[in-house]
Amino acid sequence: MTNHQEQSKQSFALFCLHNFRFGISLFVLLCLIIIGVGNGIIHSQVKEMHAADSADAIIVLGYQIEGEPLEPSKALKNRLDMAYQYWLESPKVKVIVSGGKTQGYAKSEAEVMQEYLVKRGIPSENILLEDDSTRTAHQFINSKKLMNIHNAVVVTNDFHLPRSLMLAARSGIEHVSGLAAATPTDTRSIFVAYIREPFALLNSWLFDHP
Repeated sequence: MTNHQEQSKQSFALFCLHNFRFGISLFVLLCLIIIGVGNGIIHSQVKEMHAADSADAIIVLGYQIEGEPLEPSKALKNRLDMAYQYWLESPKVKVIVSGGKTQGYAKSEAEVMQEYLVKRGIPSENILLEDDSTRTAHQFINSKKLMNIHNAVVVTNDFHLPRSLMLAARSGIEHVSGLAAATPTDTRSIFVAYIREPFALLNSWLFDHP
C-alpha cells in the first residue's frame, strides 16, 4: 500500500469520526431542546387548568398497577383520590376508569381502579369500566362508547394532563377540562414526568389523531 493510499484511508476515518461526533452532539442538543421546551409548555399549561363543575363524566386515566393482590401504584392512587374528591362534590357524576390489561396480570388497570374507588365509597353503579385501551389516544374514544359525553373532566398526573386534554379534544369530546393529581417523587416517576413526557407530547402532537 502506498503512502498516498494510507493517508487517504486515515483522512476518511478522521472524517467519519468527526461527523459521527458532530451527529451525536447535534442529537444530544436536539434532545435537550425538546426536554426544555416540552417541560416549559407542560408546566405553564398545567397552571392554567381547572376542572369544570357539573361534568357528565370523570375520566380517570389508568397507570401502573402492582403488588399481590394487585393495587394501584402511588401515581395511580393520586389520580383516583383526586377523582374521589370531585365525586364527593358531584355525587351524580359518572366515573369512567380507563386502562387495559398488561400481559401477565390477572386484572386490567380499570378493574383494579374500580375496586379501589368502591372501597373508598363510590357506588359501583356510578363507575364505568373501559378496559380495552393501552394508549392514551384510545382511552377517550373507548370511553365515549360507554356513554354520551358532553362535558368531561380528565384526571391524571399533572405532567400528563396537557397531552391528555389535547387527545380528549381530538377524540371529539365537546367540553373537556382537567384535574391534576400530584406526581410522586420517586426516580421512575420523575424520569417519566420530566424526560419521557416531553417526547411523548411531541409524538402525540404530530401523530396521534384519533
